[in-house]
Amino acid sequence: MSSAESGAGPPNAADLISAQARLHPDDIALVDGSSTISFAELDRWTSVLADRFRQAGLGPGTLAGVFLDPSSSLVATLISLWKCGAAYVPLDPAYPRARLDYIATDSGLAAVVTRSGLLPLAPAGDHRVILLDGPDPAGGPLPRHTGFPDSDPVAYVLYTSGSTGRPNGVMVGHQNVLHLLDSLDDLLGDRRGVWLWVTSISFDISVLELFWTLSRGHTLVCRGAMPVAEAIAAHGINHLQCTPSLIRLLLAGSFGLRALASLDTLLVGGEALPLALARQLRAATSARIFNMYGPTETTVWSASWPLPSDGPGEVLIGRALSGESLCLLNNHGAPVDDGDVGEIYIGGAGVALGYLGRPELTASRFLPDPFHAGARFYRTGDLGRRRPAGSIEFLGRVDFQIKLSGHRVEIGEIETLLESHPAVSQAIVGMVDAGRDNARLLAWLVPANSDIPSPAGLRTFLAAHLPEAVIPSDFVFVKQMPLTPNGKVDRAGLRAPDAIPPQNDAPQTDLERAIATDLAAILGRPGVPSHVNFIDLGAHSLQIAELHSRIESRLSRHFPLVTLFRFSTVSALAAHLAAEAPSAGWKLDSTAALRARARRFAARREPGAAPAVTS
Repeated sequence: MSSAESGAGPPNAADLISAQARLHPDDIALVDGSSTISFAELDRWTSVLADRFRQAGLGPGTLAGVFLDPSSSLVATLISLWKCGAAYVPLDPAYPRARLDYIATDSGLAAVVTRSGLLPLAPAGDHRVILLDGPDPAGGPLPRHTGFPDSDPVAYVLYTSGSTGRPNGVMVGHQNVLHLLDSLDDLLGDRRGVWLWVTSISFDISVLELFWTLSRGHTLVCRGAMPVAEAIAAHGINHLQCTPSLIRLLLAGSFGLRALASLDTLLVGGEALPLALARQLRAATSARIFNMYGPTETTVWSASWPLPSDGPGEVLIGRALSGESLCLLNNHGAPVDDGDVGEIYIGGAGVALGYLGRPELTASRFLPDPFHAGARFYRTGDLGRRRPAGSIEFLGRVDFQIKLSGHRVEIGEIETLLESHPAVSQAIVGMVDAGRDNARLLAWLVPANSDIPSPAGLRTFLAAHLPEAVIPSDFVFVKQMPLTPNGKVDRAGLRAPDAIPPQNDAPQTDLERAIATDLAAILGRPGVPSHVNFIDLGAHSLQIAELHSRIESRLSRHFPLVTLFRFSTVSALAAHLAAEAPSAGWKLDSTAALRARARRFAARREPGAAPAVTS
């Protein structure tokens, strides 16, 4: 039963997935481990679950938090919530408890959908709990939300970082989502394929991975704990969407290079794509590659740019998707000439409904479109330049908002959190080497007293509130912040530290030097010591995974990722790997050799051919 037929509201993307069940009932919709689920089975499952949600009190005007691990059950839950007319709020189990509690309270959730094993970790609040694998605990009637606009039923509320130190919930409507799906049809065509789901539902690009794919009859693979490169090979994945950070990880290892070479379509977005990385990617695969651009407030993607088959000489965010408009305005709200720099404003059917419970903020960012009567556009805060051919070049931020490892973060949120630490009087956070492969966050701190906290203690403090990928890699204590002549903090006057002093701790063996070289390149440091823990050097889990891939490629041998967490210094890891090596020894391939192998591999692959296998 569709949402419209059940009285849950106007048609939405869930109805399009039901339509696929009628057209292609036996086609595989989901792959989850060893289980496959047809479109007909998915439709029956979600209809039963939607009825259960209705009986629990969910429906139009209600918000349901979804606190589940990535699985077919999570996908079915989202579809079922839309079938019964409710909107979902992502609650990622990997997020800090304090952040989850804030989202649950700020959004005014009516219920949280989870499973019994996750219940002890679920956010606290007055909401009802709905367990997928057991009877629901008793609860009162579910409240309808009074902060929703009347213009379009809300599909989801996704929390992004806020400059005041508290995240903001972006309300995206069903009509926004349907427009996105239509615009992707125009961009990608009707090539049916197998897509890999890699993105948390707390990141809005997951909307494409989950709903465009299923509503168009594609097969969606839930990879579980399987590494991305292995999942691509195991499931015959030919379509992928991911961030540049994940691309960098795949390019670093031989398994990832083979995976990229096997793809037919690749969408890259969520953060700036550096030119050097784009060139490496183009050399590694003959897939059609699109650089995607768009903030959460305009429903995932608003513009795209295809990477040339002969390699890019520059990287652009491209042209607006169908039904969208991108204009560059100066400080007075007037269009700038081609070649001049302006702030990017986005209009069209993708412009979201606003911020939940933030009418003043909504009014300051979602503005009347002076070029289209009755329409609105979103002020992105991004700077751009229109090129002669009409494509737009991204030039950075007007404010201090950044994207790192796919996460959008307001610098002010990190600074506010740091200044709430009892040992910190003032904090400034900045990005070093922005737009480059070794981009990282640094924090400059003025201590509140003589008790200077350790970097490890500060990371633990921030980890209770922030995703791991956006915790600064270094903390630099200064007596006072440099000031400009008008008395403001001179951010440009803050200098990054050189390297952690080696303290007679330089790598000693060839293997230690190879590991240290890779780790230094990943962290953007001139060098690293041999006996300092990777985490204390500022490495987060994605960077450790990249180090793992690089070492595997150098040694031409597979070993478990957990090894790097058990032996988490250069010297300990080198000693362990040397002890585990066969008597003949492991060959230390150079990075240049690996890249040359990737180029030869990509050159041999003919369009449409099965992926080759290299040794």
